[in-house]
Amino acid sequence: MRTVLLSCLIALAFAGSATAALAAEQVDWTANPPTTGEVVGEEVYVTGTGTHRLITIHEPETESDSYVVRGTVRHEGVGGAGYLEMWSYFADGGAYFSRTLAEAGPMAALVADSDGRQFELPFFLNGAPGPDRVEINVVMPEGGQVWVGPLTLEGLGGQSAWWSENQAALIGGFIGVLAGLSGAAIGIFGGRRQQRKLVESLLAVGLAIGIAALIAGAVAFTTGQPRHVWYPLALVGTILTVVDGALMPTMRRAYTAAERHRMRALDA
Repeated sequence: MRTVLLSCLIALAFAGSATAALAAEQVDWTANPPTTGEVVGEEVYVTGTGTHRLITIHEPETESDSYVVRGTVRHEGVGGAGYLEMWSYFADGGAYFSRTLAEAGPMAALVADSDGRQFELPFFLNGAPGPDRVEINVVMPEGGQVWVGPLTLEGLGGQSAWWSENQAALIGGFIGVLAGLSGAAIGIFGGRRQQRKLVESLLAVGLAIGIAALIAGAVAFTTGQPRHVWYPLALVGTILTVVDGALMPTMRRAYTAAERHRMRALDA
């Protein structure tokens, strides 16, 4: 069991880190002046409250099932939570956005001051055709000053979402059923102090799966997978790790005490 789980984790880690660019489109502000803002060296400077459109890229050549805009950003005096955003517009009229609203990492929000850091705006197509155009904006609801460095739009090699939202619901339901059956068996046999090997095996497997889910969730989060991928992994991993990890020593003590009680009763 441990070997199988380790193999799965290694596969997930390599899948998450396989982000080699298939295509890249460089945005040089000196050659492609921004829609709003002032070019200062290799950066675009924007200030003031509202949405500041930097650039529109028509028919981007992503050549992949997902793509990401990368660049550098620094800011001063940004009130509230500002952010960078990428709008993707499709031929069927659909429009979807990616925003840097996380608390930390390359998708962190623009809050107060920052000396400069890398940012990412990913989008997962999940098999759909690519966009007709993408627009990159800086949004400051309460004002501030932002400098955005040169941008790169890249197609990510195979870096699509591990599963869709519908698949996530099915996977969650399946895991919920298994966890319920396992919990029922542990409750029935453990309460009666029967089938010790079965109960301890179920707890050990549940703990191993919980740890594996936590690691997979961390890989998914750090590699930019959408929330419906990493959140269920983190939730299931936390529950199984905490519950089964706490129950294992408790059940062992209970079974040991029951066995001693039976031995004393036989000796009496």
